[in-house]
Amino acid sequence: MAYVHKVLVALDQLVNVICGGHDDETISAHWERMKYEGKWLGRLGCWCLNKLEANHGHLAVEGDLRRTRIVEQTEIQELKRELGVGSGAPVASSSTGPDPARK
Repeated sequence: MAYVHKVLVALDQLVNVICGGHDDETISAHWERMKYEGKWLGRLGCWCLNKLEANHGHLAVEGDLRRTRIVEQTEIQELKRELGVGSGAPVASSSTGPDPARK
């Protein structure tokens, strides 16, 4: 199931980019962002998605951020390995905001 979910997210991101959204952003997260920008398409899209799943847009943004953090941590670990840096040395992160997984 994880593989199928990854493929569906990739297709979602592809369609979003074709429609003018950011790369690595799902349509649902794009609509949530548009909703907060006051755009009617974002409000309409989120309203429709909320019929399928309550708070879908917000959950989509969280999912996008979670996937971004996973990729970022993977890249940091690979860079440390390539540079021969030990795990004790902190490496700056470009993520913004608190990590919802850390409470």
